[in-house]
Amino acid sequence: MLRDVRNLLNSLRFAFGKPSEYAPYPPAALWIEVTNKCNLRCVMCANSLVEKSKTGFMEWEVFRRIVDEASGYATTAFLFLGGEPLLHRDIFRMIAYAESRGMKVRLHTNATLLDEAKAEKLIASGLSLISFSFDGYDKESYEKVRVGAKFERTLENVRNFLKIKGSSKKPYTILQNIVEYGEDEETKRRREAFYRMFSDLPLDDIEVRMIHPWAGKFSDSEFRLPPVRKDRFYPCAYLWRTMNILWNGTVVPCCLDITGEVTLGNVREKSLREIWNDLPIRRMRRLMLERRHEEIEMCRNCQVLRDSFMGISGVLTKIMLYSAENMLGFRSTRAITRGIKRLRSLVS
Repeated sequence: MLRDVRNLLNSLRFAFGKPSEYAPYPPAALWIEVTNKCNLRCVMCANSLVEKSKTGFMEWEVFRRIVDEASGYATTAFLFLGGEPLLHRDIFRMIAYAESRGMKVRLHTNATLLDEAKAEKLIASGLSLISFSFDGYDKESYEKVRVGAKFERTLENVRNFLKIKGSSKKPYTILQNIVEYGEDEETKRRREAFYRMFSDLPLDDIEVRMIHPWAGKFSDSEFRLPPVRKDRFYPCAYLWRTMNILWNGTVVPCCLDITGEVTLGNVREKSLREIWNDLPIRRMRRLMLERRHEEIEMCRNCQVLRDSFMGISGVLTKIMLYSAENMLGFRSTRAITRGIKRLRSLVS
């Protein structure tokens, strides 16, 4: 609780203070990529651009060292970035270890590998939150996007997980759909019919997200993307409030950099605290503060820099909500989040 309060206060200091290239407070959240291997080749995912020869699994000792150092300040751990975490043989052990060190672990999975045994192990691990990426409302739309997956099998995997979970409060369970910008009425009708398949099950939340350009890796010619507000700019809070570690120990500046375009250091060679204010990340922060972000290719057209709510960076709002969820619980905080979204729709 105290660490979450401290992280929330540090985020507010960033929002209303004068941040510099040196971050005086450590990250509040970590993205730890346990693997970048994936059993699917989804058309809208940047992981499909990763060469197979550059994939692998994070070693247990590397993971343990990261958690041991970061658990003193980071209270949220996302055990995924580019790959499918259920491919890692130690994933249940990793979840349990991070949770035992006081970190709230979140897992995002495509659920194609989620058999009954894995479902029981996930629930027993103490996992705080799990989200299922299910992009499509019927067999045709799902299998067109999730190349290599079978609609009926994945649907049954998710339903079985929810049945096994039963009345248990953990993990908080989310069904996530990624859609293109500007859905038509027919798509909305199919979406409602799909959601009714879960009406009798303990699903905690449903999230519908717009497809993301992955910091310019995808364009309007490939997908219908939401418009980018060029008249807005907010320094990217990810550089001051989060840390992102690839499977091989490489630290990257952003959870969107799953291909490792920008390297800030490696946890095999330096501690997290050393990397946190080392020259590479300080240079990026300086460019961001000076509005020279276009000199960083991956930041040039990133819509994250344009998103805000009541003058606060949209990214920073998310990071503060992570701390709030840890303190108040997912249900209470997400009710607040839905209220914020409705308010945003009225004032935008």
